[in-house]
Amino acid sequence: MPTLTPRRSLGLWALVAFGVGDILGAGIYGLVGKISEEAGGWGVASILVAWVVAAFTALSYGELGGRFPRSGGEAHFCKQGFGRPWVPWSGSAVG
Repeated sequence: MPTLTPRRSLGLWALVAFGVGDILGAGIYGLVGKISEEAGGWGVASILVAWVVAAFTALSYGELGGRFPRSGGEAHFCKQGFGRPWVPWSGSAVG
């Protein structure tokens, strides 16, 4: 099996977009208090459901990373599965 090395292919705007996405994504942690208020006694169950979904997502990424060992994350996985036209939409669908 040939050795694969990652290419540096992210430019400034891609890094800015990832940074903004991370900052906006972190805003979801601010909703935990409101969700707990609404869920009441079911708060623990909602956290457990979220944990299970996150675990399946992590296992899926692990499987895809093992199957397509290249840099690029979900953009590369989407390109392999659906073709190049879907790559720009993968970030908004996954993130």
